[in-house]
Order: sequence, then C-alpha cells, then structure tokens
Amino acid sequence: MFEIRLTDSGLAFYTEYSVIVDTTFYVQYGEECFPYEGWNDSVNHILPMWAEALLANRRGKEASYRLYFMDGPYRIDVRQTDGRLLLQGIEDGSKQRIVFSCTCTQAEVLREVLKAFQRLEKIIYLHDAIRDEDAKSVLNTIRHYTKQIRRALEEA
Repeated sequence: MFEIRLTDSGLAFYTEYSVIVDTTFYVQYGEECFPYEGWNDSVNHILPMWAEALLANRRGKEASYRLYFMDGPYRIDVRQTDGRLLLQGIEDGSKQRIVFSCTCTQAEVLREVLKAFQRLEKIIYLHDAIRDEDAKSVLNTIRHYTKQIRRALEEA
C-alpha cells in the first residue's frame, strides 16, 4: 500500500522570508521508502505542488508528470494510464537512477496527500509554532487543498 509518512520528528518552523514547515516527510510502499526513511523536507511547499499536479491530471486517461521534493536531488516521475499510476522515485544526480517504484491508483495517492495535509494541520496546531498572518496563510492553503481533494475523491 502506498503511504505518505509525515510526522513531527525533526520539526522546524522558519518564518524569516516565508513560512517553511520542515519535518519528516517521505513515501513508503511496503518496505521501500523514498527518498529514505526519516527524510526531512518543506512539506508546506511540497504538498500543494503535489496536489496541483494530481488534481490537474485526475480526469486524464494518460499523462506524465513529476512530483518534486524541495531538498536534495529527488523527485517522483508519474506515468498515468486509466487511473493507475506508475510512481518511480528518481535520484537525479549526475546519473538519474530509479531507486523506488510502485503502482497504485490515483485515488490512493490523493487520499494519502489528503491525510498528509490533515497531519500537517494537526502538527501546526499541536506545536503552536506559526502565528498571526503566517499561520493563516499556511492553514488557508491546507484547507483549500483539503476541500479540492475531497471533492475530487467524491467525483471519482
């Protein structure tokens, strides 16, 4: 089963120039993890990008697109055929290598992105770390995509 792992382990909030919520974030399929178990990244920037890509391609029969991580040379290449997704985790160094691969439905991935947004919202509230306008901006983004993904899953 495809899963997105998002925890408050290694959590850091930065608000100097823009709001960054850095925490443990990686994908897992069975025993395989990508980029690797315990990876930290800027989830409040990654999740909206992933949601946009998935939602933009939800009605298409065939598509190819990428889900990027913010840090490191990592991305997930997605090949979509009739609602099924082939996800390939790519280490994009001097030589591109496939280091992770799985097949699942688009609905499975959308549900995991939805759960990740919900976990991110809980983490923000639990740690009371982002305040004022910064918090409103991040929380509004979370709510926007949560609503969009729920609607897409209902239509599927």
